[in-house]
Amino acid sequence: MKSSYPNLLEGFNSLHMKYEQIAALNARSIGTEDPKFSILLIAGGSASGTTTLARTLQRRINREYQPDFGRDLVGLVFMDHYYKDRDPSDLDTPDSLVNHDHPSMVDIGLLADHLMTLKQGKAIKMPVYNWGALGQPGYREPEITQDFEPHPLVIVEGIFALDRKL
Repeated sequence: MKSSYPNLLEGFNSLHMKYEQIAALNARSIGTEDPKFSILLIAGGSASGTTTLARTLQRRINREYQPDFGRDLVGLVFMDHYYKDRDPSDLDTPDSLVNHDHPSMVDIGLLADHLMTLKQGKAIKMPVYNWGALGQPGYREPEITQDFEPHPLVIVEGIFALDRKL
């Protein structure tokens, strides 16, 4: 029986080359009257490899083009940072019984607004979500945000990355 691994690797290399070209073209447009901006959405459930794929693409493209452009071309947004705080009336429910894989748990509206802001060439303050200690409820850090500058290519990674609102 033949392994499908070579096909998977070939598919990854093809994806890498395609988005590498998009990032380079977009970067060349920065500072012009019509800057280009692209978003790559990578969706998948927990432990499906989305984070590994997103980080690998980011690292390979940035390593290849950073010397030419003097900056990273690819930025990475994790949907995990956009989880909503749990409802205070629900805090007695153990975290292990909460369905974090339900769309209502993620602030898709805020993420969509942030992507529009990035598209306009403006920085955002990305929220930071703290998953808490084992068995404790997670929460959004109220006073902590992560500065995120616009990039020619932004990869959005997470379980609901293909939500139509994005």
